[in-house]
Amino acid sequence: MSSEHEVALHGYSVLPQAFTFDTYRYIFVNSGAQILRSYGVTIFVTVAGTLGSMIITSMMAYAISIKALRYRNVIAFICNFTIVFSAGLIPWYVVCVNYYGLKNNMLALILPSVFSVWNMFLMRTYFSSVSPSLYEAAKIDGAGYFKIYWRIALPLSKTAVLTVGMMYALNIGTTGGMR
Repeated sequence: MSSEHEVALHGYSVLPQAFTFDTYRYIFVNSGAQILRSYGVTIFVTVAGTLGSMIITSMMAYAISIKALRYRNVIAFICNFTIVFSAGLIPWYVVCVNYYGLKNNMLALILPSVFSVWNMFLMRTYFSSVSPSLYEAAKIDGAGYFKIYWRIALPLSKTAVLTVGMMYALNIGTTGGMR
């Protein structure tokens, strides 16, 4: 916020020497549309990525929290296996570009962060802490698994949903989905 002349004479300082908004005026007048478009892309990727991630993660966590689900331990093991042996960013880029054709596409920013095993296990713990008698009562009343998930599990796990949602939004918003 210092003037160009003051910076040239005295160098940069924490407190501005001669206060001016010339630099900001220059940036927003010459490239304001580009900056607004960049913010729009960031907001879209963050919101869409967070919503998609929350839907997939919460459904997966709820499914694994059901004790009657066959092979739930196998599914949990396969998910956990991906944490230990993650391929990394370069193989993900190769897969996105060569197999999915996502070069210069917003989905390439969203897809890498769609699912986090850590967040899934966190939500599974919350879903498991809900009393099984609530789930059983809903089954007796004729509710299916999706209705139990939507009407009982999610509302009772608002803390986990908000926590995981914030973690996804911060991850996607700051890194564009890249880990």
